[in-house]
Amino acid sequence: MRRYSILLLSFLSVFMVTSVMAQDDDVVYTTDDESVAVAKKPIVKIPTYPTMEVKGICIDAVSKQPLPGVLIQTLGDAKYTAMTDDDGTFTIKVPTFATALYVHSPEFLSQQVGIGRGDATLRIEMLSDKFSPMYDKTTRVEASATAKVTNTTSQTIETDIENILGADVRTVTRSGGPGYGAAMFIRGMNSLNANAQPLFVVDGIIQDMQQTRSTTHYGDYTNLLLNINPEDIEQVTVLKNATALYGAKGANGVVLIETKRGHSMATRI
Repeated sequence: MRRYSILLLSFLSVFMVTSVMAQDDDVVYTTDDESVAVAKKPIVKIPTYPTMEVKGICIDAVSKQPLPGVLIQTLGDAKYTAMTDDDGTFTIKVPTFATALYVHSPEFLSQQVGIGRGDATLRIEMLSDKFSPMYDKTTRVEASATAKVTNTTSQTIETDIENILGADVRTVTRSGGPGYGAAMFIRGMNSLNANAQPLFVVDGIIQDMQQTRSTTHYGDYTNLLLNINPEDIEQVTVLKNATALYGAKGANGVVLIETKRGHSMATRI
């Protein structure tokens, strides 16, 4: 009998050591030596907004056939989502302050469709993804263009900028000799005497292109981009209105150059 009493007391002591007592909003873990209080995570309440119904239909722009399974979202808010039915129609509830829908489907270009305030049914025509994309999930404020540089035989990156971004950057080759580079005009010739060349930023570092400095031989040009191997460049982005980011230096536009870096990827054996 005494042995059973000892076992019962041992069991109760172990139970008391691992007991958890809740006090107010905290959880207190009690041991023989000390007590540790752990605060509970607050419950995040998702705000609710007054909603309205938006109806529409998605069709193929070429065949005019309805498209089922097209994703319909409120632009910038994925909590309000719907998909088209077999006949291409959809009904989605969106906040009353929403102004546009984001429409996405594989093999088709994504779209941003404006929401009217009437009862009219939206008619969305989807184009094939063979065309150049125009929209994304978010609306970009800055006017920019990006070019990916893969395999190139150019001596300097100016040649690739002229070939790929010719519609966004006016590029004029300075000379027929190799390595002379080119003069670039993003906003056009906005001055007769001052420098109208854009600002160059390589991996986040502003470069002094020495546009107004005299060179050793009269008529030659200093081209600092000649020191960068085009094979080491991953992409080039042109910002047309970058004064909010770079101040007066970006008044003529900015050319962002990003070099190739290592990317995180899964290990494969």
